[in-house]
Amino acid sequence: MTALKRRLARLRNQALRLMSTNVSYYRRHRAQNDSLYRTGSAFMPMLARIDTNLRIPEQRHRALSLLQQLLNKAEIDFWMLPVRSDRPNIVCVDSRKRESIFSLLRQQPDFSGWYLEPLSPRGKSYGQVQIIGQSLRATQATGVRIYELVKAERSSTFSTTPLQGVEIHFWKRDESGLNSLVWNDRVVELTSSDTDLQPDEEIRSAQSKATHDVSFPIDIVYTWVDGADPEWLKRKASALQIHDPELFTDSAIDAARFADHDELRYSLRSIEQFAPWVRKIWIVTAGQTPPWLDTSNPRIHVVDHEDIWPSPEGLPTFNSHAIEANLHRIPGLADYYLYFNDDVLLGRPIAPELFFHPNGITKFFHSRALVDFGPTLPGENASTTAAKNARGLIQQAFGMTFSRKFYHVPAPISRRIMNQAEERFSEAFQRTRASSFRAATDIAPSGSMYLNYAYAAGHAVPGSIRYDYIDPATIDGRKRMEDVIRRRHLDVICVNDGATEQSLEEREETDRYIRLALARMLPVKSSFEL
Repeated sequence: MTALKRRLARLRNQALRLMSTNVSYYRRHRAQNDSLYRTGSAFMPMLARIDTNLRIPEQRHRALSLLQQLLNKAEIDFWMLPVRSDRPNIVCVDSRKRESIFSLLRQQPDFSGWYLEPLSPRGKSYGQVQIIGQSLRATQATGVRIYELVKAERSSTFSTTPLQGVEIHFWKRDESGLNSLVWNDRVVELTSSDTDLQPDEEIRSAQSKATHDVSFPIDIVYTWVDGADPEWLKRKASALQIHDPELFTDSAIDAARFADHDELRYSLRSIEQFAPWVRKIWIVTAGQTPPWLDTSNPRIHVVDHEDIWPSPEGLPTFNSHAIEANLHRIPGLADYYLYFNDDVLLGRPIAPELFFHPNGITKFFHSRALVDFGPTLPGENASTTAAKNARGLIQQAFGMTFSRKFYHVPAPISRRIMNQAEERFSEAFQRTRASSFRAATDIAPSGSMYLNYAYAAGHAVPGSIRYDYIDPATIDGRKRMEDVIRRRHLDVICVNDGATEQSLEEREETDRYIRLALARMLPVKSSFEL
């Protein structure tokens, strides 16, 4: 038998042993706890607990809290390492306590049905995953990760992952002091620790704020409109009678641009589940409030256009570019914020470092789409027209040009740099602010204008993000949406159906699909909802 065949046979036998262990655990505990059930493929079943009110950040905290209680009760010394919010918490323990910890895990009912996987010296999981219970076998691994799988519903893909668990890093003492057997980005060597693993000056220094940690407050700003509101429609009809249609860009007054599929509800759910570090959420509207929104929540603030417009000129507005020109004027807004459209959702837990550097430099995310170098043209895409207008300003100010567009993801913005941009290009800001509908003279102040200005001025740099732009009005878009719901592999998605022409019946069917798909993606009601 070749080495490859022997290796495949060994892996298959390991998987079969794990399957047998999981099935026996499932049968033994099903009668005791109906919230436990077996999921996964026939070859690799997994055990999960059902929690219809599943909160991902709470489960991450619960895992840490249970382990801390276990170690404290057993009087096992440990200390913590700071980690990003999208990573497992880290608990450091003397390697001489390894066997004791395994014994405690076997005996503790709170951890029954959890999973344990060994960690390599580089901090990567490897080898056979074990289920925690009486059959748990000790390992000489340099560290382990323990976690519980929790699902919102039996058929749902919305669940915790190993990243909401806890990593136990073992430390070994030698003549030089204590050394971590697992790499981390804080500290792997302690030279002055006492005999027992207790916090000392070195540990306290390692636990303090690091240069690679984002520690400043970050807010989120949404723009939202209910395009079916009768009062809003009356204001729109009135405005259309007094504005020159020749100035409108492509789809400036199209009803599809203002359609609401309840995306804001699910976008807010994604914030609560995947970005617990967000300080406040500001929803900028035209005197509207979603009927389901709990405005008593201290993190939610509804802002009317009139509250941020410097003068009545341009109001009422139906122009997202004009609204963008005023977002940084929100009273009480944090110095750093993310500009969200309501059709943008987070797809999995993320950290603020995805969008910001700890020194305040913001990031942007180029797409492969290009802005052509021709003049602005009637009927062309509004974002293209706005980018061309911004390009002229950037070229005059910095002597450089640009042609790349950006992903339709949250825009990380520094309020200070936005104020600088407005001061430098005040006429363009004012002209855009005064246009009640998208016009051929617009810039996109919180889009291509800010992102290119910040880059040219040295206040922003390119970043990397896992993202998709999904049009559920198409067959391909729905396939990609189903893939996102099944795999949970993207940081951000944009669900936008405005690019495909549809009949009224087709649009209604697309609306139903979007609502059902979002409900499957994020089934748990947030604290922002009544």
